[in-house]
Amino acid sequence: MLTRAECLLASVPRDSRIIEIGPSFNPIAPKSAGWNSSSIDYMTREGLIDKYQAMPGVDVRKIESVDFVWSGGLLSDAVPTDQHGTFDVLLASHVIEHTPDLIAFFKAAQVLLREEGVIILAVPDKRYCFDYFQPVSTTGQVLEAHANQRISHTGARGFDHFAYAVTDGGAEAWGRRPSEGLRLIHTLEESVKQYEAFDLCPFYQDLHAWYFVPSSFELLLLELGRIGKIDWRILRIMPDMGLEFFAWLRRGAAVTVRSMSVEELNGRRMTLLKRTLLETQEQIDWLIASEPELTSKQGGLSTWATPIRYQQAEANLQRCQADLTELRARVATVEGDYATAMQQVAAFRASTFWRATAPFRYVLERVRRVG
Repeated sequence: MLTRAECLLASVPRDSRIIEIGPSFNPIAPKSAGWNSSSIDYMTREGLIDKYQAMPGVDVRKIESVDFVWSGGLLSDAVPTDQHGTFDVLLASHVIEHTPDLIAFFKAAQVLLREEGVIILAVPDKRYCFDYFQPVSTTGQVLEAHANQRISHTGARGFDHFAYAVTDGGAEAWGRRPSEGLRLIHTLEESVKQYEAFDLCPFYQDLHAWYFVPSSFELLLLELGRIGKIDWRILRIMPDMGLEFFAWLRRGAAVTVRSMSVEELNGRRMTLLKRTLLETQEQIDWLIASEPELTSKQGGLSTWATPIRYQQAEANLQRCQADLTELRARVATVEGDYATAMQQVAAFRASTFWRATAPFRYVLERVRRVG
């Protein structure tokens, strides 16, 4: 079975020039493993070691030298211009959800990568981490952030991030399983303070600003590509990774997405909107698996929250009815065969041969008993 890193880099030749964004204490393509990689981070190696030295479970020996320190502006601004357009892969694990301006992130990738370069992303799935109660991000929100040239997060983002962050069974990320007990991490009063802190702060403070499920992310890329804000299209998405999903992107939205007819585009958008709802339904189903009382009328909710479960129950009932019909047909066949056999026995006993051989059968029976 492939490791997480092997899965992300499966299609990347060893000699590819990689730029990894924010590898922090756990690089996916470390130089120590022979990858031809460079890194961008917001601290030097020494700063990262100081930050994570006392964090449980972190091996600071894995922290590698930071090639380019980002201190604001576009990510591409941190890299010397003579290296623009020279990288084969831009690799980012759990990075884009922190970015104040998503469109700027994708534009920076376009500056750094060769024409045939690929973006490889590991993205947290909001259904299975502390973003659980956050609504999926929309294209309109992304457009607004870019129009405002956002370099830091707003007070509203700060409040929402802290007010609705949860743990499940004490974990901040848990993957695909029934809920083990959701708990709010912060108080409402703490969240209000965060609103004020983020609203007044002119520089970047870290939090999750964007929330995705696989289909909502694909929809976002489709719409941004169609309106010409980015030129990245999705090669593929690997959606079933529990607390995260993987996405591989390449240039070409200008050719593929913008060449779609209105009918074709709207059909694709509608499909992705529906899939987004179904993926959110999976989150609800895991919750109800552990708290079925949420759908009881006594609890104040009707069963509208579990249409998939209703459909599954209805399908099971139909299968049972079909099995019952088949069983009844088999019983009728057996009963018919039995009736025919009894008729044959009756006819045989009524025959002359049966009466004529009665003395011989009597003698044989006596001999058998004596024997």
